[in-house]
Amino acid sequence: MLTGLALTHYYQNKKDTWEAMESHIRNFFEGPTYQFKMQIKWDNMNLARTIYENPGKSTTECLNLLVDKLQMVQYSLKEAMRHPDVLQSKIVTACMTVPACHLAVSEASIDLGDLISKLHSSIMSYEAKHSSQYEHPTVDSHFTDRKFHNSRPPNEQRSLLPSSSSSSANALRPLRLPYRQHDHTQPRAKAKY
Repeated sequence: MLTGLALTHYYQNKKDTWEAMESHIRNFFEGPTYQFKMQIKWDNMNLARTIYENPGKSTTECLNLLVDKLQMVQYSLKEAMRHPDVLQSKIVTACMTVPACHLAVSEASIDLGDLISKLHSSIMSYEAKHSSQYEHPTVDSHFTDRKFHNSRPPNEQRSLLPSSSSSSANALRPLRLPYRQHDHTQPRAKAKY
């Protein structure tokens, strides 16, 4: 029984015989134009896009979605593209841009099942490594004790704290600290030890 687009196409393009109508529908849905559209869809599918389109799902779930979609689209391609090795090669190229899959795609796989198993292991290892870094971050704070040298004589230096005699307007005004200009066009002198 025809439904959806096939039923609409049937009513819009009725032919004299059932064989002619069947041939027309088959060419419309499985002909060269359809295969070309499916080839474009196949070429544009990758794991990074699947992750982007499914923000609530984990990388492993997105990988499973991608494999299912690729298998479904593969049946719509030309006969030469329906071999399991073509699917395996496409999964490798689709996962290359995702850092969690780098370990799995860098090794040779025996078959499709082996590749998918390696991808799952690689993703789990990557997520475990990176989630532990977020839970227990290392402290990378570095403090520097600097002493600024002023070229002004001591009686002309300003205090960093406002004096009690200064007005409130002067207290709100930002303090100007001496700025030493460097000539960036000249190379720095090397320190002698």
